[in-house]
Amino acid sequence: MKKTKKSKITSISESTLKRITDYLCVLRYLDEQGVKIISSAVLSKMMNITDSQIRKDLSYFGSFGKKGVGYNIPDFIISIENILNLKIKHNVCIIGAGRLGSALIHYKRMKETPFNIVAAFDNDKKKIGKKNGEIEIFDIKKIKELNIKLKCEIAILTI
Repeated sequence: MKKTKKSKITSISESTLKRITDYLCVLRYLDEQGVKIISSAVLSKMMNITDSQIRKDLSYFGSFGKKGVGYNIPDFIISIENILNLKIKHNVCIIGAGRLGSALIHYKRMKETPFNIVAAFDNDKKKIGKKNGEIEIFDIKKIKELNIKLKCEIAILTI
């Protein structure tokens, strides 16, 4: 990440960004379990890293939590989602409308992700022109021309 006038961020390593996404996964799990507060010491034991590493990773992005109290998990989740720009939806197309592609299309929690599946592509003539749930299946040969209209930023290969 580049430094901006409003931020002290100079550059963030890939390993730090990976850990941030790992923190988010753990925090979401804890939130589902009804846990409301977590300390860096407890989080570090769950993730098998040092609590000082967690504090260092988070220091790139500002102040989190309260010393001696910990982090409010729902607020912490929102902060990390903002850091990772997860509130911005990205159009996605599925390439391969078989079992795996269909599973992704029907995944109930997909709406909670930053990914918006807008189309599926396949080469099976029996599938082309039909819908898989709400998603239309197009001929893979038309991917280039349709992507201009669909504005897919990401393609997930499920073949």
